[in-house]
Amino acid sequence: MYVQLNITTTMVTFKDPDLMSACAEMIIDRLYELVLCDTRIMVCDWLAYATLATYRIVNELTGETELPSMDECFDGTAVIPELSDNPKWSILKYWHDYHWQRANTPAGEKEYESYFSIVAIQLGDVMLSM
Repeated sequence: MYVQLNITTTMVTFKDPDLMSACAEMIIDRLYELVLCDTRIMVCDWLAYATLATYRIVNELTGETELPSMDECFDGTAVIPELSDNPKWSILKYWHDYHWQRANTPAGEKEYESYFSIVAIQLGDVMLSM
């Protein structure tokens, strides 16, 4: 039996990309400053959480209701230029990829154990979480 699933993803379009850009910059800059203290934090994909937090803030300010799913944040389909244009985004992405690969080795499992238990990060008045 063959079943074809057609999944349509509709990305959220905001009326004010400048607001989206400003919110994204604030969150990415704060995350970057935190991660400078210990880059191993990025073993978890906090960029996905930063993506969702950006959408949530803009949604709160504008009243627009559609938010991307967590899956869209993790697989990158929710990432728009207003988020990824910040040069710190690519550095954070590099740190995530680097530490994720290290954590998935026998030697890295123990080193990163405590980082996998972090379920939220407070960045001033912004919470990165599900």
